[in-house]
Amino acid sequence: MSHLLRVLATAVALALLPAAVASADSLVYLKDGNVWVSAPDGSQARALTSGADPKLLATQYSSPSQADDGTVVALQGDRLAIIDRGGAGPTRYLDTIMTGKPAGVSAWGPFDPVISPDGTKIAYWVGVISSYHDYGSGYDIVFAPGDYIVYQDARTGQHLGFTKWYGEPKWLADSTRVIASEDSNVLSANVVLASVGSDAQNQQWFEDELFKSAPEELTKPVGDADLTRDESKVVLLQGGTNLGNGGSTHGKGNRILIAKANGFDKNPALCGMVVDAVGGEFGTARWSPKGDALAWTEGDGVWTSPVNADCGIAPKLTIPGARDPYWGPAHPADPGAAAPQGGQPPQQPQKPQQQPSGPAVAATLAVAGKVKRAALVRRGLVTTVTCPSACTVRATLAKGRKVVARATGEALAAGPVKLTLKARRKAVRRARKLTLTVRVTPKGGAAQTMRKVVRLR
Repeated sequence: MSHLLRVLATAVALALLPAAVASADSLVYLKDGNVWVSAPDGSQARALTSGADPKLLATQYSSPSQADDGTVVALQGDRLAIIDRGGAGPTRYLDTIMTGKPAGVSAWGPFDPVISPDGTKIAYWVGVISSYHDYGSGYDIVFAPGDYIVYQDARTGQHLGFTKWYGEPKWLADSTRVIASEDSNVLSANVVLASVGSDAQNQQWFEDELFKSAPEELTKPVGDADLTRDESKVVLLQGGTNLGNGGSTHGKGNRILIAKANGFDKNPALCGMVVDAVGGEFGTARWSPKGDALAWTEGDGVWTSPVNADCGIAPKLTIPGARDPYWGPAHPADPGAAAPQGGQPPQQPQKPQQQPSGPAVAATLAVAGKVKRAALVRRGLVTTVTCPSACTVRATLAKGRKVVARATGEALAAGPVKLTLKARRKAVRRARKLTLTVRVTPKGGAAQTMRKVVRLR
């Protein structure tokens, strides 16, 4: 392919992505132990709580989420804080089943509370290895050792039931069902569909075997799945190694998988992935209300990316120093919030969809972690990507949000693609580090995005 055609191909691929993450949405997230809200691009940020001491766990908030009406819920200790959207802090608290737990009961949690889109219910999960009866509520807290999803009324705190053996709930659009995950399952699905209070009567969906690459002898655990509201795509985490080696969806070397869904009676089809998190670990990835963007945590903050119909993405660091993002619609109480313009949003152009022939084998990236600034300007940053099959590779080098160098290449068969990214001296004069982003599109396979921080000396 000629240089001109490569440039044109890159321009077309970029045009296929949404121009920006939808401005009619909002993000709530954690920063310095408090809950914040902002526009999806990080602008209009303001704190909804104050007074949390980053050094004192008892005062910190965690796991914020928001309903479509703007209600914000976060965990503080073992209670659920209902937080004023205007920034006045919590307006009230709800007890969880762990509030006032007897000291002799072996249990942990609660974890990851999420409020339903309609604002009527909250789901979270706990882990237990012993049981007790709460005489105050008349409720049996647990029946057998394992993980349990707990459902409560978001207005009264009333218990609405359990789902056994699973955790990490994510609400579906109807606010009556959740996607639940358990990455250590071997004889049953790792991801299931469950109704509120459905006990163990879950609809099995998929397991980690679905995402095993051809050369791998053992599967890597998958879980922490989230589904778009139209149920067309699912995003999940995959562990960096197998369970026998201590692999978990949360841990060093994990990666984000994006797959197309086609009903709960069929397996999703892998169509994209994000690897090489800053700091080595990805946090939970969550969909925007329209399913056209993702947000997740890496070691340096909250990252976001638009996602097109073919799983094309363009990740960027959006809110440095933040974590645990959660999408929701914009709210009139948010500064600068603008109501969506009338009519349907313009349709983004879409390239023909390509279904991967099977589980993707990840490409690998080789690049120096440190480079002299003078060498970068004179000779460029040499980057080698080894593709599992014929592929196209597009790379950018960025200083913050500004791209300072680009390169493209292709391989006609499995093997290495060598790129050289040159930056102008003026563009990197005061930079201490640059972010290399590489997008690999194998022929007939799932697109993959890799990133690497390159430090200048």
